[in-house]
Amino acid sequence: MNIVKYFYSIFIFMILNITTFAQNHKFGMNVQQSNYAVNTITLSGYFDSYNTTTRKWQHLEQKYEPLKNISISNNSQKRLYAPQLFFNNRNYYDEQKMLSSILASSNSLQDSLLTIQTFVKERIIHLSHANAKEVYDDSYKALFVYGYALYTAHVYSIGDILLALGISSEEIINEHHHIIQAVIDKKKVIIDADEQVFYKDLSNDTAIGLNEVFVDKFLIKRTKHLSRSEYPGRETSLVYQNPRIVPFTKRKYHSFDFILKPGEKVIFNYAEPTLFHQINYENASVSLNEVKALISNSLYSYNQNFLNVDLTEVLYKAQNITAGQNNSHPNLHPDNTDVAEFIVKFDLPFPVLDINVKMNLQQATPADSILMYYSTDCINWKRFYQSQQTGNFVDSINLYNEVAPLEKDALYGYYLKFQFHPKDSSWACGMDSLEVNTTFQCSRFFLPKLQLGENTVEYTDANGNDSTRNVEVTIEWQENWENRPPNKVTNPVFPLHRAEVDSLYFAFVWEPAEDADGDEITDYEFMLSEDDRMLYPYSPNFNLYISAFGEDSIRPHFKVKETGWLNDGQTYYWRVRAKDARGVWGEWSDTWSFTPHGVMRPVETNAEIIGQTIRLSWAQNPTGKKPDFYKIYASDEMNGFTPGESSFFTVTDTTEFFIPFKENIAPLSFYRISACDTLGQESLISSAIALPYPYIYAVYDSVRTDSAFRLNLISNERFYPYIHYDYNEDWYIPKITVLEKPEWLIQQSQNVLYTNDPMSAKRLLYLDSLQSSVLVLLEDDWGNWREQRLFLHTTATNNKPALMLSDSILSEDNSFLAYITSTDGDVAFGDINSYTLLEKPEWLNCDIKGDTIRLTANGKDFESSLLRILAVDTKNDSTTVEYLLSFEPYEQTPTFVIETSYQIYQASKELYYIKIKGGGNEFSYNLYAVDGTILHSSSTYNLMGGIYYFPVNMSKYPDGIYIFEGVENNRKRSSTKFIKK
Repeated sequence: MNIVKYFYSIFIFMILNITTFAQNHKFGMNVQQSNYAVNTITLSGYFDSYNTTTRKWQHLEQKYEPLKNISISNNSQKRLYAPQLFFNNRNYYDEQKMLSSILASSNSLQDSLLTIQTFVKERIIHLSHANAKEVYDDSYKALFVYGYALYTAHVYSIGDILLALGISSEEIINEHHHIIQAVIDKKKVIIDADEQVFYKDLSNDTAIGLNEVFVDKFLIKRTKHLSRSEYPGRETSLVYQNPRIVPFTKRKYHSFDFILKPGEKVIFNYAEPTLFHQINYENASVSLNEVKALISNSLYSYNQNFLNVDLTEVLYKAQNITAGQNNSHPNLHPDNTDVAEFIVKFDLPFPVLDINVKMNLQQATPADSILMYYSTDCINWKRFYQSQQTGNFVDSINLYNEVAPLEKDALYGYYLKFQFHPKDSSWACGMDSLEVNTTFQCSRFFLPKLQLGENTVEYTDANGNDSTRNVEVTIEWQENWENRPPNKVTNPVFPLHRAEVDSLYFAFVWEPAEDADGDEITDYEFMLSEDDRMLYPYSPNFNLYISAFGEDSIRPHFKVKETGWLNDGQTYYWRVRAKDARGVWGEWSDTWSFTPHGVMRPVETNAEIIGQTIRLSWAQNPTGKKPDFYKIYASDEMNGFTPGESSFFTVTDTTEFFIPFKENIAPLSFYRISACDTLGQESLISSAIALPYPYIYAVYDSVRTDSAFRLNLISNERFYPYIHYDYNEDWYIPKITVLEKPEWLIQQSQNVLYTNDPMSAKRLLYLDSLQSSVLVLLEDDWGNWREQRLFLHTTATNNKPALMLSDSILSEDNSFLAYITSTDGDVAFGDINSYTLLEKPEWLNCDIKGDTIRLTANGKDFESSLLRILAVDTKNDSTTVEYLLSFEPYEQTPTFVIETSYQIYQASKELYYIKIKGGGNEFSYNLYAVDGTILHSSSTYNLMGGIYYFPVNMSKYPDGIYIFEGVENNRKRSSTKFIKK
């Protein structure tokens, strides 16, 4: 803009009052014709309000304010619309100009978001709402009326600004907290306005959205509570539970413009306030003393003698009213003897705190009267005054009790009505002048500020080029020469400017600041950014006061409380400033840069189940130094636990680690990995590795013949921590239901299966995979379920099949009949043998039925011949036997038999044969000890016609008496006792 073109007439005057330590100054600017004027003010002295202001989370400390007051007076004959005065290009009167000022140097949408966040952070102190309804309806009032509010006002302020920029956002609401989530380049980004922070992902590059924080609460921990510990020993932070997400919609257009009627002026006052607007003050958690540094009591002054002015410009409504200058008549009076009245309207963008009315009146007789009424809506009126005097007199009225700023809703406008009741003459009663001083409240953040050095002062209004314009602007301030601020920190100690640093986690150190007055240095402010313009911090963790860390002494030293915030090979910028014991900040140091190097967090994390072992794996980060080893952390905490001493698990020098299942102990459900070097540098933690959940992590041995078998169904568990106003944990333990199991496995309890049966191992050996498994149903607390099958194993061994050829029998017609039977003891447990004739004579007929081979032939002249047979069982074990067939009768040696029902032959000390004649029946047998204990049960055989020999293996039994019992067609035959000797 060409200032000369628009700056038509500027008149400057200054009053200088020199005292011992301060100089008072007054700057005046008269603006005529043009609606734009600009000039400069040079603030000398040692410091300004920026040098003496310390903003903390719930506190604003301001030691010195050079400005005393600023006034804009309308000396014109017409109303002045939207007069605005702002310093150094900061305009907060209307939204669009404010946004242009905020975003003037933003390079990207994310830059804009962080700049907006910084803007709001610097203008709202976290205290209770003065008026919750107000800041809900118009969130900008938290910024410019109060300067303090709860998180909801922060959310709405940022949301309104974003919408004005065309950026969509969402309000995220839960039981105890609200946050705002903006959508930038199709990516969601959250701002926690309560704590005035934003969150970055684990790459430290990109601000993130709520869903990313949900799955990794560590991102909350490392940002939000870094500078203080609300729950010592707890490795978690606030969790946003079951939020309600509402699209943010703009509430209203925001403007802090106002109108100055002829004779009116606005005075922005910088003195300590005495009046405040706050609803339910007694029940609020904020005190008046706490907001004294935040609030201004400014003045809207109406002062009119009604001469040489168009009454329509200074009055809202009028009836039977005339004005004129006559020494014997009031300046404003009725134009006849009828009742006359006029109304003055006062409309402000700030809440009214007090109203003082001063009237210069004339009244001829007691029969005349003057009345004054007050209204907030111009409909319902309340009378507050009736004249009691005659002659020329002055009366004043205070309406504080009517405003009641600590009790009633904020008042932003009101009306005063004056009535004249003349008795005999139109000029018998009237008004010479009216002065109405309205004290209003605005936030000090709204007020312009002077900075040391040259300041640009700009004036604008909405009246256009008006030849009748006559506006006077005055600015009063006081310069301070008493206390010199600390000297500028000139040199970094570590890291040096433009240094390459062989670390990602270290302390920043700078030369101690010195104070020219010898004052103690009581604080330093540290700021680090990835942008050399230093418009906003790299993260909220890097814009802090050293005093926030609670150390006994303030040292020129800053170390972030957690590793992993800096990235290898990235250039960062930092600066510091110091504060003295009298609350004055020194100048910021130069901006220094450095580039760090170190190990970076592992990537490509994974977990898989291999048998009864968990394999954790990860990859080295492609950037950064090569790690020397890795640390593994583990926890049952859901959604991104924080690594620490209590969650440390183990170390390894490879990129994988195996965790075996343990009996009765489920593994922890989540794991995180950090990379380390031998210098003690540890990287940022990896993303969390989640094991399958729910899952049976059961370690169980093989089923054995010589011991009991026990299966403990152990599942992993999880807990979900959350902090609202206290720390809580919700534990999630899955429900386990056994759906399928082998019959021989007994369910002792919900999670325990066992067996003592020594034969279970043999049975298990011959079952198929599904029959030899346990099927389990797992249900979590959210109604999700899954099935898991556990396959059982045994150490029992398989016996090879054994074959026995019975004696050959010559019938009367010399026909040949013999049998080959299996002596495999595993048949009773489900083992099945199959036979293949490898070699046989042509005249021999072979009939294979189950485990028996029937050999027959017809003829009278048989030659001896070779028979070779392959027997293969279920487990693929095989036996090949050869028989040389001859036709001499088998030498049968009967053993000693007691009450025999069968013929029992002893082939050797260990092998006996039972001779049975078959006749198309089913046959099986049982072997008992003499005390009735069953020792062996055979399979069922289909006996064709002929003689059968069943081998009974007695090798495992001692000498003594045994009982053989035959079962034909499911009916028991008589038992036979025999003696093994």
